[in-house]
Amino acid sequence: MRNKYLLILLVLQDPLCSTPTDTSSTVAKISQEYLGQPYVWGGNTPQTGMDCSGYTKYVFKKVGISIPRTALTQSKVGKIVDRKNLKKGDLLFFLTDKKRGIPVTHVGIYLDNGKFIHAASKKKGIIISSLNGKYGKLFIKAKRVIDKNEYEQKVFKKNIDNNSNQDTEPNDEIFLAFSSILDEEVSMSKINIQTTSFSNFKKL
Repeated sequence: MRNKYLLILLVLQDPLCSTPTDTSSTVAKISQEYLGQPYVWGGNTPQTGMDCSGYTKYVFKKVGISIPRTALTQSKVGKIVDRKNLKKGDLLFFLTDKKRGIPVTHVGIYLDNGKFIHAASKKKGIIISSLNGKYGKLFIKAKRVIDKNEYEQKVFKKNIDNNSNQDTEPNDEIFLAFSSILDEEVSMSKINIQTTSFSNFKKL
């Protein structure tokens, strides 16, 4: 009897299964849902109000990505991004209060076209600001926590013929085909869960 393999596509219902481009756009979209909400020092949710790092942590949690709680500790995760290569969803870090004696005191989320969103202050709340003005001078660095190598769609195989005596391995072409899809960052948001036996699987 031929070996059969169950191929499971994990999809957009799990945020970690979307492509990096999808997740970045989702982060940017979700972040703007809280535009105008109040700034509250130490706040973690829209119900209580949020400070800058509580806000970024909350937004990323909505897409299934866990980051530390403070601006300083958030600045220590992810990959450094050059200011010229910023993309939606990148975290931006600033030194807005030198009296605190730490290298990073503020964080926001990059949107597009030199704009970012952040919980600015008690007076202003959550606003969109430009990197070309005041904050451009206070800018320290940018980090990307939405990474293709860490947050990508995964294809799992499982041998469902426990009684088979054959040791046939899955055809590498199948996995190369899926890899090609990921490389091109093709959205799979309309796919739910598809299953097929390996014996009937057709090359993409």
